[in-house]
Amino acid sequence: MTIAYHVPCHLKAQGICFRSRDMLRQIPDVEIETVEACTAHDGTWAMKKEFFELSMKWGEKAFAGLRDAGAKIMATDCPLAAVQIEQTTGVRPIHPVEVLARAYEPDGFPDPVAPPPEAPKKAST
Repeated sequence: MTIAYHVPCHLKAQGICFRSRDMLRQIPDVEIETVEACTAHDGTWAMKKEFFELSMKWGEKAFAGLRDAGAKIMATDCPLAAVQIEQTTGVRPIHPVEVLARAYEPDGFPDPVAPPPEAPKKAST
């Protein structure tokens, strides 16, 4: 299964960058398509009527990257970016922690994720 992950600008600015993406890569049989582009939400700026269309135009690189990933699941750490992403793609992104939680639920995703292989048992002495 493929998950499209949007890297929020504020995580790059804080030096956090790809920690969520790296966590998602630990899920067995999942491919992460990383989208490193701004959605142009910028706090409440995109919510203002006079700037909404401009923000959608400036965020198109991110929206196109997420659409082009062909993923059934989209994720982002930024709830404001998620609003813009849902408006343009029709898919509501979920937080990476939600992805991780759902990954191991039997009905958490359209395509079940295989459980991690069991570690070999140590012989008792």
